[in-house]
Amino acid sequence: MTSDDSSLFSPPGTPGYAEADSSFQLAAPVNPAGAFTARSIDDVVRAAARRAGRPLLNTTGHAMGRTAALNGSLVLRPLIDAPVRADPETRTARVPAGKTRGDILPSG
Repeated sequence: MTSDDSSLFSPPGTPGYAEADSSFQLAAPVNPAGAFTARSIDDVVRAAARRAGRPLLNTTGHAMGRTAALNGSLVLRPLIDAPVRADPETRTARVPAGKTRGDILPSG
């Protein structure tokens, strides 16, 4: 399931902006001009095609603002709606962008 094109870009002050812009890094202010939350690869492609410039990637928010200035930029947060898959036989795992430790490790 993908978002329609109009819902990809969220300006400041909207719930979509708050979701895409959330950060654990509180030492550096994060004030992008807009933000995207991508729930599929198609969302990423459409968002990139619609906006000029390269969006900055925000995966977990731990380093937001420390690696590049964010004021006036566009932030892309991938929260891909796909399951984590592990194959014990080949000892491999597929972890979609945006998954957290809680999505990967068993609780308890």
